Amino acid sequence: MDWLEHCVLMKMATLRVDEDGNIERKGYGIGYENDSRAVRITTDGGTIATIAEDGNEIIGNRQLNVFDENSFVSTNLTNRGKVLSIDFSNSRIEFFRTSALPLIMGIKSENSRAESFYSISKNGKAIGEGEDFLSIWVPFAARPSMNCTFFDGTPLEETFDTVARAFSGSSIAKEDENKYFGFKWENVPDNNFLFLKSVFYTPNEQGYVLNGCCDGNSLIAANNGSISRNETEQINLLTGKSIDALNDLFEKIQHREVCVIGEGTSGQDWGSEKDNYTFYWNESKLLNEMENAKAAVNTIWVLNWNEWACPKAS
Repeated sequence: MDWLEHCVLMKMATLRVDEDGNIERKGYGIGYENDSRAVRITTDGGTIATIAEDGNEIIGNRQLNVFDENSFVSTNLTNRGKVLSIDFSNSRIEFFRTSALPLIMGIKSENSRAESFYSISKNGKAIGEGEDFLSIWVPFAARPSMNCTFFDGTPLEETFDTVARAFSGSSIAKEDENKYFGFKWENVPDNNFLFLKSVFYTPNEQGYVLNGCCDGNSLIAANNGSISRNETEQINLLTGKSIDALNDLFEKIQHREVCVIGEGTSGQDWGSEKDNYTFYWNESKLLNEMENAKAAVNTIWVLNWNEWACPKAS
């Protein structure tokens, strides 16, 4: 399925930079009937105003307030993958300055059990305590003899996007249960393998790391080539693709790494001040660019990814 089918809910915008360095819009975008009023985006660095087709600044005093969102729980759950939202009706812009890092979780069954857990922390402080999950993981590969099922025989294509918090009976110490997230199966055949993939959207602030856990039969590999199998091995979550400014956003749109979705509340009158526009990381594209993570997995477990792939699940 191509990127348009993944990105378009209602109307899509494509922005590109022309030979003179100007931003050019093709098709639908965040246009609106200007009515001779400028849209001014006020930031700490100054003001951005819309320009009329004749090159003159449009006279007016229309303003949009800009807010930064920097909560890890927000950027991975409630506003998962969101980069920028524009709400004309409430004169509000939210900017999510994030780094997007794809990861693979690998799990091997042993002693009739299969499990994998991880924790996220910032400057040593656990993230997500009290949450039921922190990200969305999608199964995409398994040992060929498993016929694209989970360890318990459930077909991969029938179960999606499920993450359980660590629970009693796992290898996680009870006092740390609320700090870890992951999966567990019991009473399953040994020597089977399952692989899941996800993208973490991390606020662009230093100190965010991921630690794997716990017994050597699981790993998490990032698309930056790093790997974690236990609490002492860390993955720096700020080493993925990053959007920290509007210029970064335009570049990612040009490379189809960001999608634009229009959510109109004004019927067919697209572009009115009642419309909302949201820019998201193109997660489908990110999840299909996992070669560095797969190579990292193969330093621990050597496998043929083409033979182990489960296309219906992913």
